[in-house]
Amino acid sequence: MFLPEPDFKLLVKNGVLFAIDLIIMRFNTVLVGQRINEPAKGFFFVPGGRVLKNETLNDATCRVVKEETNLNIKDFNTIKFKGLYEHFYDSNFFSDKSFGTHYIVCAIELSLTGDISGLSLESDHSNMKFIDLEKIQREKKVHKYTKAYFLPKDRHLFEINE
Repeated sequence: MFLPEPDFKLLVKNGVLFAIDLIIMRFNTVLVGQRINEPAKGFFFVPGGRVLKNETLNDATCRVVKEETNLNIKDFNTIKFKGLYEHFYDSNFFSDKSFGTHYIVCAIELSLTGDISGLSLESDHSNMKFIDLEKIQREKKVHKYTKAYFLPKDRHLFEINE
């Protein structure tokens, strides 16, 4: 269920969003697109989307894959859970400078080796490209949250500090 904009704005201002990020691998590269909206406007980021109320994670993953890439879940060779991550932004979709956005993100890694002629990123991204994993940490325009998916030490939902 998509919320009317005033209700969604209230949720973003006062709550936490749960989302799925798609880490789409092709050989030794990852798919990214340049964000055209806040948060993370101008940065390269993996595709993803919010989980909707009353939507299972399985259904949400299938929907997000279709909406974000124009592919179907069956087009991928493997699908695996990468972990939970937490994203904090000073900005929001509404360009209202009085509050930021907080996400809990379920990262899903998908591998793709077949035909990609139908692949396209939805309207929140431009400049779709595959980036070599060996170069991703050095790419200035790749967002730190996308880079975090490829750090040697996984940083999941939280770290235990002693």
